[in-house]
Amino acid sequence: MVPPQGTRLMRPASGSLLAAVLFGLSTVAHADDVDVIVTGDATSQPRITAQVEDWLHNHGRTLAASALAPDALDQLIDCFAIDDQTCASHVVNDHATAGAVVVVNVEVDTDEGARTITLRGHWFTKDQPALAETRTCEACTDATLRSAVAELVAALDGRAMPVVSAPPAVPPLVTPPPGRASRTLPYALIGGGAALLVTGITLVAITENDTGDKYLYYDGRNRTAGFVLGTLGLAAASTGAYLYVKARRSADSVPSVALLPGGAYVGWARSF
Repeated sequence: MVPPQGTRLMRPASGSLLAAVLFGLSTVAHADDVDVIVTGDATSQPRITAQVEDWLHNHGRTLAASALAPDALDQLIDCFAIDDQTCASHVVNDHATAGAVVVVNVEVDTDEGARTITLRGHWFTKDQPALAETRTCEACTDATLRSAVAELVAALDGRAMPVVSAPPAVPPLVTPPPGRASRTLPYALIGGGAALLVTGITLVAITENDTGDKYLYYDGRNRTAGFVLGTLGLAAASTGAYLYVKARRSADSVPSVALLPGGAYVGWARSF
């Protein structure tokens, strides 16, 4: 039996126990779900329902099934029969378990073998003004009908409330604890300075004065070199010792070097 114009295809009979059970199961729906109802030409209803649902699903909408109880669905269809959009909005606001309901009415006119299909779409969002769009498919084929359905739903969806998605998780800002100051430089200065100091002392110690008693004497210039090396070694070792002590007292204070355009920066960084 072909359902009459203005009814939803495969709608359960009002008052039946099965319809009540099915509606009770379908009432668990999210507020942002969208239900699709196609009325009008019974032959076109299954195909257009599938096309509308596919478009919504592919564009981020969550589909809901049977958002209206059979009695409420009858009221909604009656509202469209008298072309009362305000009446339809009240039915959706009062009875729909989904946040939005999309209703598409299909009218088919066959003239000399050419089909003209008119699609009248309405988007009802709870507590929001209803939206309406119309598309006409003349000399309609399966391909052009699919395009008309896509244009209709896209226009309604573009005017409806946007899909709200959770923002991407932002990792917490973690400030790493101040690292332990490197002791490589102090160790190198202490070690190198000690070596220079020992070398300088050695050169000074082996230098001999020319008394005329020997044929060979260590060159007196070694004494000068010894003093120079000893002084440099003492300075380097002292600097290394200072840096070592300072690093132990302030683990969060370290030397810093940065390369900058056209030059470089050398300094001391300390965390607070």
